[in-house]
Amino acid sequence: IADTVKSIFKDIYEGPEKFPIKDVGGYSWRPSPTSEHRWGLAIDINATENYMIRKDGTVVAGSFWLPGDNPYSMRPDGDVVRAFKKHGFTWGGDAWPMSNDYMHFSFLGE
Repeated sequence: IADTVKSIFKDIYEGPEKFPIKDVGGYSWRPSPTSEHRWGLAIDINATENYMIRKDGTVVAGSFWLPGDNPYSMRPDGDVVRAFKKHGFTWGGDAWPMSNDYMHFSFLGE
């Protein structure tokens, strides 16, 4: 998976958007055996500016998501989302019916 992730970040770096990445999270031990972060198969980008929010409006992680207004918030049609999807990752911004996790990309779709 390391070569795939390197290709993703190369695509982002070389993309026309020149998206500014200020923080990246990946491996993080979690008690849930299904967490892709626990297995090193999920990546979060600019967590503060790309929050996770439930459909009822409850913010679970991060602070906001303002694509177009905040340069660190990822656009659904932007370089970052396109690069991850091109390489087979799922984007948490449009993956699940009960929440949007705009910072999150997962290799297995969880």
